[in-house]
Amino acid sequence: MAKAKPKSPAKIKRPVVFEFHDYRAFLKDWLVYLKKQHKTSARELARLAGLASGYLPMILSGKRDLSDKALVALQPHLKLRQNELGFFKELCLLSDSTEQSERLECYKRIRRFYRYNEQHGDSIEAHKYLENWYYVAIRELAMLPGFDISPSWIRSQLLNKVTKSQVQEALDFLVENNYLKVDNKGRVVRPEKPIRCHQGVYRLSMSQFHRQILELAADSIYEVPRDQRHLLSHTMAIPRSKFAQVRDVLDEALAKIEAITGEASAADSVYQVSLMSFPLAGAAGSEGGQE
Repeated sequence: MAKAKPKSPAKIKRPVVFEFHDYRAFLKDWLVYLKKQHKTSARELARLAGLASGYLPMILSGKRDLSDKALVALQPHLKLRQNELGFFKELCLLSDSTEQSERLECYKRIRRFYRYNEQHGDSIEAHKYLENWYYVAIRELAMLPGFDISPSWIRSQLLNKVTKSQVQEALDFLVENNYLKVDNKGRVVRPEKPIRCHQGVYRLSMSQFHRQILELAADSIYEVPRDQRHLLSHTMAIPRSKFAQVRDVLDEALAKIEAITGEASAADSVYQVSLMSFPLAGAAGSEGGQE
């Protein structure tokens, strides 16, 4: 009786770096691929690159960032193509940089990679929507009676002025991506449009949005009548363990305000409501972080 031929090992799919936003997630999958296809383990890769054997596990667990020096040492052994390596470097910077401006510039460069654009249309669209505060404001403005889709009218309604060309660019985007819809009679409606975005890009986008909103709030102190704005703040010392309770109160307050907007049948203004709580001093200030 003929012996059955041994099954050949199943081929593992080569990870595509352009599908990732997190370089650590890619590196984990890439190391599995290298071990299967090239018999190169994480320990062997570290040895070839002249790194300590425990260095890569610390990178993968998030306990350390991948340094520029280590990346240079790893480059010849990762077996990445030139454009893949360039994209991987940008992922490292996007993840590990502590400067918001640097991360934004990094994401702009990432969006220049054709393969990334193919894979992440939803994230790119969501970032564009949240990148400028007036995109969101114009979409809400369209809910008001008498809304006029002309850039001149919209610009006259926005208290914080933007140019007509910026308004037109925003309108083109909102209509093209179904955030607004114009019917045969020229009436504008706002369809339900969920935001689909990778978590890391969403945090980056919201950081930019919140920064702009805080600047607008500061401007409103001088430019908006007192009876049309309500800015509250309170500085207090609390146990860090109690912050979750503070956050729950803020979430509950916002939910109640959202319920009021759902009841409104004759809206005539677009308001920004922001509830904030953040550390000014103490243990939390030493840990940093990005949101």
